[in-house]
Amino acid sequence: MNRVGAGHLFALAMGAMLAFALFGFLDSRLVANVEPAPNRQVFATVDLRITEESAAAARGEAQARRDIRAGTLAVRGGSRSCILTPADHAFDRAYDSIMLAEIKRRHGPGFVERVAFR
Repeated sequence: MNRVGAGHLFALAMGAMLAFALFGFLDSRLVANVEPAPNRQVFATVDLRITEESAAAARGEAQARRDIRAGTLAVRGGSRSCILTPADHAFDRAYDSIMLAEIKRRHGPGFVERVAFR
């Protein structure tokens, strides 16, 4: 059986007293003097959700980049003859913007207009 000396008991008691005093001091400083937050009123909201059109545009850009890596250069706008949703239009616009930039980079400005069927 270990013997605990008077010095150890004194150190333990002093440590406990110091801890209680410190927590009591911090508690009185951090909790008692806190003022309540002012009552703020919301005057506007912003919808930050990703819309169907913006998600379709992101898919169009990604598809254009995949097609460019695969060696395909094509423009989609106006090539479909069915009824298109706003998301379809967003996809096509995003796809075409990436494709037209790549075509211009490779072949120079005005290339599409020179080869387009009229």
